[in-house]
Amino acid sequence: MNACQVFIGRKVRWKCNVPRNSIILTLSLVLCSAGCGNQEYPVQSARGKVVCNGKPVTSGSVLFTPMGKPNSSETGKPAVATVSSDGTFVLSTFGRFDGAIVGKHSVQYSGSEEEDAEAEPEGDDENIKTAKRPRKKQSAPQCVQNGEIIVEVTASGPNDFMVELTSRRK
Repeated sequence: MNACQVFIGRKVRWKCNVPRNSIILTLSLVLCSAGCGNQEYPVQSARGKVVCNGKPVTSGSVLFTPMGKPNSSETGKPAVATVSSDGTFVLSTFGRFDGAIVGKHSVQYSGSEEEDAEAEPEGDDENIKTAKRPRKKQSAPQCVQNGEIIVEVTASGPNDFMVELTSRRK
């Protein structure tokens, strides 16, 4: 005898030897796994470099926000990355360093305004007092993004982008 049988007569009836909760749980998992994923939004590896006046920026983060298709409110998940000390970044969307959704993106740079950790100075008490002042990082707070930056992540690659910043005007 099968686990579930359908009897067709005046009414359609199910006769199952399997508990109803097991069937519901199995169907829920199948439906969720079919709907949970990024088949609609393919991801391609993407990386780049952030520079300010031609020199690498040493901190901050970048956000690649998908622009979506025309006449659609769905855009997909943004990709993020932390800028390393040499100015480079590798984007992550669904998993670590998996890249960004294929298509056009608006790029935003956010500078880091954290202060450097205090170093233990050497010397007499007067030198120690002056050396313990925290110093602000120089590259990120001085540089800003001028206007909107639009890039396109392609399925064929390579997706290597240059994010160019300019010095903040005083």
